[in-house]
Amino acid sequence: LFSSLGLVYFFNGYGDNGRQRPVCLNQSTRKGSKRYFDAIPESNCILLQVFYISEREFWEEIKDEYVQRIADMSPDEVYPSNNPGPTKPDGSVNFECHCVGHLVASPCGHEFREAITCQKSSTDEEMEAGACGDQLLAFMECAMRTQCFKS
Repeated sequence: LFSSLGLVYFFNGYGDNGRQRPVCLNQSTRKGSKRYFDAIPESNCILLQVFYISEREFWEEIKDEYVQRIADMSPDEVYPSNNPGPTKPDGSVNFECHCVGHLVASPCGHEFREAITCQKSSTDEEMEAGACGDQLLAFMECAMRTQCFKS
């Protein structure tokens, strides 16, 4: 099994007659299972293209123009730069940072985003004068009301 660019490739072991077949796969969550994917009824899932190819086909020259352009790119162009942390280079909040992801995805995510956006756009003097107090209080009230951070 080889996965690249969102495609799943299986070496079929049948020589050069690998063929493309639409299949629907579901990641198995059973403990102790050696199978990672189970086929599930097509009506219950999103269709996924699985390409069965031989090892020889896998190592052939790339013929698809789009895939060749990606193959010619440097890793820095293909993959985004490492996560800059909670603050993006332009000073805005990086809500995709793992350090705040759980807060953004919580029941109080809206309140959290409002409070942090206000805090990041305010100066230290404004914060000391009470700026963003309403937003921070709304976030704290939501957290207490929903108990979403209770361990």
